[in-house]
Amino acid sequence: MHTRRTLGGTIMRDPIIEEIRNIRKQIEKECANDWNSLQKHFSALHAAHKVKTFTGKPKKILKYKSA
Repeated sequence: MHTRRTLGGTIMRDPIIEEIRNIRKQIEKECANDWNSLQKHFSALHAAHKVKTFTGKPKKILKYKSA
């Protein structure tokens, strides 16, 4: 995804995407781009917020007959 889009020839900035990228870069800088540090950082966030991950099987999609 790009932070800039074209709309009728003018470039639009997407502030949400820019903010997400800036936060990501800040976290990477804090962890010195070390994958083990990044994993520990996100594991700590995961534990602190008590996020539940979905591990169940997907539900079966029912097929409807068309009229």
